[in-house]
Amino acid sequence: MLDSFFGQIALLAFDRVPKGFMKCEGQVLNYSIDKKFIPLYSLIGNRFGGNSARHEFNLPDLRGKSPVPEMCYMICVDGIYPEFDH
Repeated sequence: MLDSFFGQIALLAFDRVPKGFMKCEGQVLNYSIDKKFIPLYSLIGNRFGGNSARHEFNLPDLRGKSPVPEMCYMICVDGIYPEFDH
């Protein structure tokens, strides 16, 4: 999905994972092992769990939260880093 922001969560009507997204299933990610997760970590930190001493953070766990069982929540892990007005 083009033009998605890091950390953007989308509810999709299918369970196949688009490029640049991961399912929101509470996975533990390590940003020192896989550097591509650094931008996402900088935005969500340990908000959904993890261990910052081990460079780990969790994705949100939204399994069973969709309004229709066939739908799936996904989070953008490779996208546009948002700019913020201060």
